[in-house]
Amino acid sequence: MEHKVLRKMGEPRIHFAIVCASHSCPRLLNRAYRAESVDEQLMSNTKDFFANPENFHYDASRNTFFLSSILKWFAEDFGADTRAQSKTIAPFLPNRVAQEAAQRGTVQFRYLDYDWSLNEQPH
Repeated sequence: MEHKVLRKMGEPRIHFAIVCASHSCPRLLNRAYRAESVDEQLMSNTKDFFANPENFHYDASRNTFFLSSILKWFAEDFGADTRAQSKTIAPFLPNRVAQEAAQRGTVQFRYLDYDWSLNEQPH
């Protein structure tokens, strides 16, 4: 489903709706995705994902984005190169400084380790 249908839709935010139950995965919404609200839901989940420092942070002194490995594995879904990818993710980044750096398209990318451990809920 992910590769044969969802990715072919050309919507990179889909990667922040697909959940595999590991610690580094995007959050699981507590409601179904619905046609009338899917854009809002995808936007919300994508912004939430980038707001988490375990998934994204910007080191301005090194002009480097530290990104979830999701953006490495599915890089082509975000653009042909890091410049295009930066511009794709710019609207979702948690602050203006990071957004402006992304719009310039000159940042370096480094990828964070992905935590595959089970995302257990506290009891």
